This record gives sequence, structure tokens and C-alpha cells, in this order.
Amino acid sequence: MLENATSIADIQAILSARRADVPPGEWITALGAWNAFTMFAERRLPTRAELDSAVPDRPVLLYQTTIGPAVTNTAGMAWFAKASMPLTIGVDGSIASGNQSTMALYLLRLTQTRDQRRRTHLETWAYSASVGLTAHIDQEGIPAAPSPRYEPGNSISSSPRLDPAQTLYHFDHFRHWDTWWGLHREGKTFIRLQMDLVVDELPVLHERIKNQLPFFGDDMMSSHAIYYTPVGSVRHPTWAEAQWLMARAGWRSRSNAVDQEGMEIAISAFERINREVDITGLRWTLHRMSATTFEQLQRLKAVGGNVNVCARSFPLAAKPTLPKAPFRTVVDSGIPAGIHMDGGHIATLNPWFAVYYAVTGRNALGEMVNPDEQITRQEAVRLFTRGNAYQMNMEAKLGSIERDKLADLVVLDKDYMEVGDEELKKIKSVLTVVDGKIIHNKLPT
Repeated sequence: MLENATSIADIQAILSARRADVPPGEWITALGAWNAFTMFAERRLPTRAELDSAVPDRPVLLYQTTIGPAVTNTAGMAWFAKASMPLTIGVDGSIASGNQSTMALYLLRLTQTRDQRRRTHLETWAYSASVGLTAHIDQEGIPAAPSPRYEPGNSISSSPRLDPAQTLYHFDHFRHWDTWWGLHREGKTFIRLQMDLVVDELPVLHERIKNQLPFFGDDMMSSHAIYYTPVGSVRHPTWAEAQWLMARAGWRSRSNAVDQEGMEIAISAFERINREVDITGLRWTLHRMSATTFEQLQRLKAVGGNVNVCARSFPLAAKPTLPKAPFRTVVDSGIPAGIHMDGGHIATLNPWFAVYYAVTGRNALGEMVNPDEQITRQEAVRLFTRGNAYQMNMEAKLGSIERDKLADLVVLDKDYMEVGDEELKKIKSVLTVVDGKIIHNKLPT
């Protein structure tokens, strides 16, 4: 919820309201997904005293994006003082970005319990429903380092280990969905999820392909695609080989194209592969590109490809700078396309920030950072609904309100087509329905 704050006073109000739902002694955290220096009026994190004013009796940690900076309150400072590893905290509660912030995150991760993970999932889904998001494609993050190999006499877990250097987007790629799967088996999931398997090494890709299936699951939770992301992305020497492996196995591929040159590298590789293995039905996706051309998009479309345009510059761009997000170019090309925020641990989750950015070209400071690529409100909402349903291979079930489709819909608190641009960022859902069930209801009684 902190991503919706616009001032220190807003942060205090959100934390104070959150306090009532957190058991005494447990942490209140807000990790990633926002930028204090572009989204809050004061252009800074709150101080220890300001956090104490909102929450005097529970430890608090606010941790910005992937590596901090962070800030804690007096109760948090006392907790860290007793922790197993030393942490440098300023008198104002500030924790420097980099290794100090990741150390704080590590110390908290060591203490997280199963019940806390379950509660966090349910609360995150409730927030998702409140802003009108009913389905997600999860692209994981950086694989956590594997544990040391087992040797006789040592009782070492075979799963990846926690490490003080791990950032907010380091994940155990084999276990981090356990809580979601557990709640799903109990029939308690109410937000849809498709999982991208993020792989950064060819040996791991071989094993993933041998042991997992695309779109395995049901309409509420399933696997989706493989996102092969070695350092350098499409420029890495093994990237093209990975695409060949996925083509032969019939997997959907998602890749970070980065820029116009990256688009050319990727599309040329897709064309070569398609001459030997038909990939036109696999819907291979290029995303996060900062630039592309009409001609490139037509070639990508010819091999069955599509694009997902990223709007994360809204919270992350501190001043007008490239790269752009080529919304206008993509929409005019006619290629199947969706829109995403990179939301969660990298950027904001609220879809209305992405809509604002796509429509106005302005970042959270109100600065024009995406000139000449703005799209209309109708086009923006189409990317988020029908476009993203196509991304999930569920356009026959989701994306529009039609007979025989799954009953996912939202009722908004404002007229999307009529409100001013600045009001777009404040839109919320007053009624969210998933699979015909009401999961969020703020309608007046």
C-alpha cells in the first residue's frame, strides 16, 4: 500500500492503520515497489521519529526497491541490536543502500515463519483486488545461490540458501511458490497466477525442460513460460541456444530485449529458428524494450511473436531520461501486445500508475519522460485487459465481459474515461470479482 502514499503524513497514516492487524512484537514492513525520492512530496524516507509517531510499539522496516536504502523505527533498532550480525543504523533510523540494507533484509528473512508467509500472501492478494488486478504473471527474480553440496557428516539443505548479499529480487526458484501452492490446494487463492520459470544457465534450462510443462495447472494457478536471462540477456552467447531448446520442446519463451539493437538480435534469432522449427503458435514474447521500429514489430508478428511494454519508468525515473517505452509504436504496429509495471519488488504494482504513464508520458514527478509515445485511454485499458489476457493464453476466457468467459470484473470508483489525468493515479476498485466470486467489496451500503 505504501506505493499509494504521496507524503510522509500518508506513510504515517498507512503504517498506523496497518498496526492494528499485526500481532505485538511482529514486524511491519514495506519492501520495494516505490521510490521515496520521486513519489513522496518530501523526496525522502521518513525518519525514525516519524515512524515512532505512527508505530511506537512494533518494529518497522521500510526498504526501497532492490537494495535500499531503508529506515527503521526505535523498536526496529532495538531488534537489530540483538541480531546475530552487526548492522550500521543512523541515529535517525536510516540504513544505507547496498550491503547494509541487504543485511537488514537477510536478518528479517531468517525469522520469517510459515504463518507470516501465508498472511503476507493473503494480504497482497487483497491489495491486488483493491486496485483492480485479478491476475499476474510472476517472473520471479535472480536465482538465489545454491547451498554447498552435501558431504558426509554435514546436514546441509539441498535448496538455495539465504545470503546477506541477496537483494530483494533474489528468490529460491524451487521453493518460493510453496506458500501460494499450499493456499491453492486449500482452495484459498482468489487472484490468478501464471509462473515464468526464470533460468540463467543452460544446465538448469535442460533440467527445467525435462521436468516441467508449460501451462501446467488450472485457471487459477499454472506454469507459463521460460524466461532465460543470463547476464547480458539476448546478447549472451548462450541465449540463442536456449531459444533453440525451447523451440524443440514447445515451450513459450520470454526475453528481455532491452533496446532496439536487442530487438534486432532477438527477432533475427527467432526468424532463423522458425525456418527449422515452427514457433508461430508458441507466442514468444519480447519485453522491456526501450525502443523498436515498425519494421521490427512486423517481422516479430510474422513469427507469431508479441511484446509486453514496461511502464516502470513511472516510479523509477528521477528526471527526464531515456529509455522510452514505445507504446505508440507498438499499438500502431498491430502486433499483439500487453503492458506491465515490473511490479512488486522492482517497481509499483498499482496498474493505474502504468495507465497514467502510458497516457501522459509523465513520471511520478510529473516530468515528461516518454514524449511521442503516448496512447489513448482506450488503448491503455485494452493493453491491460485483452492484451494481457493474450499474454496469458487466456483470451478465450479473460480480457472482456462476454458470454461463456470467466467472470472476472471490477467496478471502479471513478469514471476512467472522464477524470483528469492526475486522477487516473487515484483510481481504486469498489467491487472486484474473480471467477464469479466477490473478493473485494467497498460499495456503499
